[in-house]
Amino acid sequence: MTTATARKASEPAAIRISKDIDRALSHAAKDFGITRASIVKNALLEYLEDMADSKAIGEAKAKGGKPIPFSELKKELGL
Repeated sequence: MTTATARKASEPAAIRISKDIDRALSHAAKDFGITRASIVKNALLEYLEDMADSKAIGEAKAKGGKPIPFSELKKELGL
């Protein structure tokens, strides 16, 4: 799911967070001029994408895939 997709259809959700996280979230929203909900949605999307990447890496390793160092990948791509 992309950020654009997440913005199109929204469902309400309730979560419990500590007072410290709540304060930090409020400060960040104020500092950046965006909503608390926007911060939470974007952070959740990034986390879910990271989880999907991690799962894909695990599956590739299980099938015998080998990691490629970033420096080698850059050479292959001519960067």
